Amino acid sequence: IQIDYCFLDEEQDPKNKKHPVLTMVCAKSWSIGACKVRVKGAQDEYAVVYILAFIRQLGWTSVILRTDGESSMTQLVQKVSEKRAPLQTVPEATPKGSKGSLGYVEGARPMIEGQFRTMLARLRDRYPEVEITLDDGIVEWLVRHCAMLLSAFQVGADGRTPVQRITGKPYNATMYEFGECGDFKAPPVAAQGKADARGGCSVWVGKSQIDNANLVLTEKGCIKCRTVQKVDETRRFDKDLFLSV
Repeated sequence: IQIDYCFLDEEQDPKNKKHPVLTMVCAKSWSIGACKVRVKGAQDEYAVVYILAFIRQLGWTSVILRTDGESSMTQLVQKVSEKRAPLQTVPEATPKGSKGSLGYVEGARPMIEGQFRTMLARLRDRYPEVEITLDDGIVEWLVRHCAMLLSAFQVGADGRTPVQRITGKPYNATMYEFGECGDFKAPPVAAQGKADARGGCSVWVGKSQIDNANLVLTEKGCIKCRTVQKVDETRRFDKDLFLSV
């Protein structure tokens, strides 16, 4: 698995702020992962958790994590290795100045950036009255969803998608438009009372890496659920609900 950082920015941003995105590609399946992080390195626990989930969905027990050897990346890989123990994780740093040593992840970078620009523009069109910037939390969900779409539907020269190379079959789960509002049905919880609400309004932000459950945002945070019911067009892109979550 090759891992590197890329950066998102916007010309209209007066501060010209760079937003780091951790990108990774499995060299065997061409499966792509990406997550927007707050800081580079192991200080961002979300980056560690995301890499662990990415490896788990691939099904590998022993992996090589190839990076450019930058100190922040070395610390991140070390943390991942510790979390995966006793499973084998082999850190591998590319030689300095060696072009092409991270060719898979370098090739995936423009695909992720292009997918992100397209979907961000679409999201802004759906919510024209909402100012969506790269600092907003919804962008973190959008970045990881873009990578998931590429893994699920990008067809390679062999006529297969990354998901097909891993599972042997096409991805056929029900999908919704990113940022779309819907009524979710939450899974039962042991401590939940019979009178407690088990569903409600939500904003769909993608699929879980591990079990393919829907990820929806509610006023109480992110919830994994199996069922999301579509709503009529007047509620499908509800500005008030979008802002509330």
